[in-house]
Amino acid sequence: MRTAGSYTTSGERKREYFYPPPLERLLRGLTFDKNGCWLYTAGTPSPDGYVRLRIDGRQWLAHRAMWTCIVGPVEADVVLDHFRLNPGSRNAPCSRICINPLHLELTSSLGNLKAADAGTMLNSPTKTHCAWGHEFNEVNTNFYTYRGVTLRRCRLCKSRRDKESKVRRGLTPGGRKLRLRSLNAARD
Repeated sequence: MRTAGSYTTSGERKREYFYPPPLERLLRGLTFDKNGCWLYTAGTPSPDGYVRLRIDGRQWLAHRAMWTCIVGPVEADVVLDHFRLNPGSRNAPCSRICINPLHLELTSSLGNLKAADAGTMLNSPTKTHCAWGHEFNEVNTNFYTYRGVTLRRCRLCKSRRDKESKVRRGLTPGGRKLRLRSLNAARD
């Protein structure tokens, strides 16, 4: 099915135009490389490295559109992972503009983060200090569970963020709302 639209210019009759089906548009923009990647070159990659295209008035990531056309829809709580970008036994050169469904796999957001560079995406166990330079030790380390994964954070930084949040929300350290006196009452 083709996506249709129309437009008019002053004094002219209505003109119709049609877009080719999404799969046809994706196939037109493909180039293939020696690693088996299907590179979608019909668009310009955004700063995050992915190419987007508009289908039925909605922007799609090119690799997600190809997966939907060939394999089927992707559920809301699932992400497509370019697993060949990650180190490991399946590693091979691949790019974010690759839309080959064989280079993609369905995973959860957290699984995608785990597969990514652990040093930058998750609290890497090899880190000895937090971003503010506080040492991770028994006294200063707080462990918590998020979506079934145990993570750690700096107690000093957490305490500072909590205090700043209370100030922004107008709360005292005890959690009560601050009572602001009027300027006239303050002068008396």
